[in-house]
Amino acid sequence: MPKQPDSAPEFVKYIGPVIAALGALGGSGRPDEVRDAIAKTLNISEEEQARLLPSGGQSRFENQVHWARFYLAKGGYIDASRHGVCTLTAKARALGQVSASQPRELFSTVPVAFAKSRG
Repeated sequence: MPKQPDSAPEFVKYIGPVIAALGALGGSGRPDEVRDAIAKTLNISEEEQARLLPSGGQSRFENQVHWARFYLAKGGYIDASRHGVCTLTAKARALGQVSASQPRELFSTVPVAFAKSRG
């Protein structure tokens, strides 16, 4: 079935939880801390957390949270310049609590911002 024009990838649902988790962790955290906080907050079972991608190299949950972090970094909402640590930026802090509609909006603006930064 073709994607609907207003649809977004599955990882978009983790954009708000990544920001919330980093906030709960004091503004920065390692990827495993962020994943653990999200899993606890969203009551994601250990079974779901362990479900592997078809390639078998990574759990689907870990992969989806990674993509959310990647988009947040490209959009300027988190700073991932320090190896192994993500930190909320002033831009993310200005958002406050992320509403249900904001993750999709954030997702749609990142490719445009990324393209502009590349020239």
